[in-house]
Amino acid sequence: ERRAMCAAMRNPSPPPPLALVLLSACTLDFGVAFSSAAVARGLPTARPQVVVRVVRPWRGVVSAATAAGVPQLVVDQRRSAICPTMQMNSQRGGNYATAVGRFPTANKSGSDADTTEGLQKRNGRKEARRQAPKGRGRSERGAGKQPLDSPGWQASGSLRRVIDQLCKLEGTVDGSAIDRVLEGHELESRKYTTVIKALGKAGKWEVAVTLGEWLYSQPADAATGELSPNLSHYKALVGACAAAGRLSVARQLIAQMRRRGLVPSAHIYVSLINGVSQASAASGDVAMLRQTVLALVDESEAAAASDEAQTSAEPISSSYVYEAALRALFKHNDADAAIRLMQRMRAQQLPRDEHCYATVLQGLRATGAWREAMAELQELKAEPSISVNGVHYSLVIGTCVRGGVWQQALQMFDERRESIPEPVDSFCYSGAIAACRRGREWQRAITLFDEFRTSASPQEPSLPFMLENAVAACHAAKQYSESAKLLERCVGAEQGGAGVVQPTDQCAVIALDACRQLGDADSATRIYEAIFPSAQDRGAGHAPGRSRQPTAFILNNLLGTLVASGRCEEALRQFDAHDETCRNAKTLELAVEAADKACPQRSAELFAQLKAAS
Repeated sequence: ERRAMCAAMRNPSPPPPLALVLLSACTLDFGVAFSSAAVARGLPTARPQVVVRVVRPWRGVVSAATAAGVPQLVVDQRRSAICPTMQMNSQRGGNYATAVGRFPTANKSGSDADTTEGLQKRNGRKEARRQAPKGRGRSERGAGKQPLDSPGWQASGSLRRVIDQLCKLEGTVDGSAIDRVLEGHELESRKYTTVIKALGKAGKWEVAVTLGEWLYSQPADAATGELSPNLSHYKALVGACAAAGRLSVARQLIAQMRRRGLVPSAHIYVSLINGVSQASAASGDVAMLRQTVLALVDESEAAAASDEAQTSAEPISSSYVYEAALRALFKHNDADAAIRLMQRMRAQQLPRDEHCYATVLQGLRATGAWREAMAELQELKAEPSISVNGVHYSLVIGTCVRGGVWQQALQMFDERRESIPEPVDSFCYSGAIAACRRGREWQRAITLFDEFRTSASPQEPSLPFMLENAVAACHAAKQYSESAKLLERCVGAEQGGAGVVQPTDQCAVIALDACRQLGDADSATRIYEAIFPSAQDRGAGHAPGRSRQPTAFILNNLLGTLVASGRCEEALRQFDAHDETCRNAKTLELAVEAADKACPQRSAELFAQLKAAS
């Protein structure tokens, strides 16, 4: 019936005004079937109700239906498929998308039609069965038989067994081994694609290539006349070889495609570029990466301009290939080649979407090329079909910070706030506060931090890093008291733990150093005890959830502040309260200095420990 339906839709004669039901493997179980006779004779001209359920949408059938001029087509609403000019049913609980009218064939129960009310009742019963508690049924008995780390975990049944058996093949694999595994199994064309992808994920690229050779030896499909491997098979084969670093084998497969009249798609070139990137990451040969990637870009452009590509069902998107090439070059810090390729893409006026711009801006941020990033943003704003969002601005702000131009970073932050009505995201705030740190704009750093903190959740993951940059901005501007006050306020030392922000270790080091510069041992002790409460305080319920061990650098800053303030006995108590994991040679030096002033009889013992550690 499926073949008859496809043949009827491919008929060049003008089709009657019909409603279409696309069949899948599960459709017959729900009683939504269309006989070839019904397709051949056409349906009444009255506007019918259309019910379509597609578990795995057949893009070829959908395209054929569109080309045949089928006026009404509804596909499962949860699959984001085509649904032109039809009013969808508001009932969202089931798998069906319905339109007005009546379905002109009998349903499974033998009634005249499947009405909207009938579909709603059926969906309600199915939802009730889904939510009912499961007993020792089939689904429970089969649970646990398919581990998530299995190469064929996305498959099920006989297909999974085929994948597992192929993954167990070792050594030299030939066609006879494939025959033994596939004996008794009749797989559809798309199932072979699933098998090849699973073999690639399992690292069995040799078995995947042997399976491709086995498919090459098979006769053409009797119904469609399609040869194997087809374009989808070659995509999976090239991807498996490229992921394993077997680029020469992948190129041989591409040459085999061309000999059979198949045009390599953009996905194939992207797979090759990703494979080259992985191989270069292992070898560190950036020159080979640049040469190979640029050659693949040239090859994809030549293939896109060929006559075969113009008539291909899947034309080559040069923008997609360029985006993968830029990602690979930026990943390996070859910014010069990436910028030249970006200029070449701009000169050819290739269409770019927001993802392509984001890829370029992300690569420029890693290199600090702020001029190129600003130019990309201006070009992006000139695109009428693309709207600039907060991600683009955050990437440009980060690029300016890395490039050392903090004024431009703050200018981009202000522009982001004025041009986009949505609230400013955490990435833009984080970049702006980091710019204030570079420019020693401590007042604005505190203002931006407090502004974001009032609207953010206490569990916001970027708050500790914003606090570190704000505290560092005050320290860089030699506003030591403001640096200590800001951290003391955020860790809750003055507010009884309300609105606590857990600082990073580097933030604690900066604030304690500010206290040392001021000679303020009291603030240093309060900050330290708030971040690293003692065992007695933790047992009394003080500062829940903040029990962590300080680093030696943090402890050294506290001890140095206490010794410089003349509180040597307290310094020794803090030294004794920490074990060897929090100490280094500098910690012992400070302890010896404190013992010389407060406890001379202990000084010799500590000096011996320092000498042994040295």
